[in-house]
This record gives sequence, C-alpha cells and structure tokens, in this order.
Amino acid sequence: MKPAAAVLLMAVLTGCGSSSSDEFSKAGNAICRDLRKTVRAIDRPKIDTLHLTEQSVRGSRARAELAKYNAAVSRAARRILPRLRALEPPAGLRAKRDEFFAEIASLGRLAKRSSRAQARLTAAIRHGDRKAIDSAITAVAVPARQSLQANQRIDADARALGWTACAAVRS
Repeated sequence: MKPAAAVLLMAVLTGCGSSSSDEFSKAGNAICRDLRKTVRAIDRPKIDTLHLTEQSVRGSRARAELAKYNAAVSRAARRILPRLRALEPPAGLRAKRDEFFAEIASLGRLAKRSSRAQARLTAAIRHGDRKAIDSAITAVAVPARQSLQANQRIDADARALGWTACAAVRS
C-alpha cells in the first residue's frame, strides 16, 4: 500500500476526516441552540443598572431580580454543559475544546466572586457606608471586566471548534 493511501485509510478508520469534524460542529451547535432557546425563555429583568447601587426598595428589587436571572441562566448552562463535554472532538480540536472548558470554569469562578462582591455592595448600601459602597462597586467591576474578557475568549474558542451557535448564546 502506498504511504498516501495508508494515511487516508487511517484517517477514515480513526474518524479524523472532515465528516467527523462536521458532525462534532453540528452536534455542538444543536446543543448550544437548545441552551439559547432555554436562556431566551427565562424572564430577563427589566432594570436600570443605575438602580443596582441605590439604597432603596427599588435598588434591592433590582439586585434581587438580577441575581435571580443570573442563577437561572447558570442552572441552564450547568444542565447543558455535560452534553457539550460528552462530544468527542477530532484529534486536532482536543486542545481547543480543553481551552473552551477551562474558560467556562474560569467564568464560573468569576461569577462566584461577583456574587460575593454584590453581597458586599448590598450590605454596604444597607448600612449607608459610602466608603464600603465605593469599595464594593470596584469589587463588582473587576470580575465583571474579567468576565467580559473570558466571554470573548470563550466565543473565539467556540468559533474555532465550529460551535458558532455557542459563541452567540450569551447575546
């Protein structure tokens, strides 16, 4: 058997051909479309972000509504992620898939930091402590900025995996 034919045969037998990559992309996109549909069905709070720092009933409600929405989106993602993780990527995409899930894990840690910072902000507002409020606003801003950066990396990884529907889930 000629070397080129042997390489082609190995690619077909091991599933490294383009159809494997296409199937991987299609399956991932279908899962992400399910997640997008689920997230869109969750009532998005209609709040003015300026209310989040108010020491008022309106501010408390805005923070509670945002926390409720974020928790619902997180639950939906936690149900869907195992389905994505179960997809076996072609050999050439394994490292990118691992990067994708590492960024997802990073985003989860940032969400926990953000939640703790928001709790600090709520407590500072409740006590009327201006210095603590300013500190807590900064503490909320840092994971928010880092989350934005992580989302951009997740989007890039998703596109590289052929999961274009995953890149758009958060929009």
